[in-house]
Amino acid sequence: MTSILGLFHRDGSGQAPLASPAIAALAARGPLEVAQEPAVILAGSQLDRIRDDFSEHRLIVALDGRIDNRGELEERLGLRDMARMSMAELIGHLYLK
Repeated sequence: MTSILGLFHRDGSGQAPLASPAIAALAARGPLEVAQEPAVILAGSQLDRIRDDFSEHRLIVALDGRIDNRGELEERLGLRDMARMSMAELIGHLYLK
């Protein structure tokens, strides 16, 4: 089972104390991925996650889903090597296009 937690503060304030109990509850279910920026926390288990490739754009993608029309997207958007991309990477590229 996939679990996702997202917390965003518009004022840019840190939110670690607010998220800590929820993150601990998710961690009790199994391995957990956590991506944190000053105003945003994304956490989850069994996620298709990217971060480093898009760090210059301050983009973090956490995904529990699938994309069925990769071929159509590759053709329309001129992306190459989509077969090797995770779904989260693909969404990151699509967002930046």
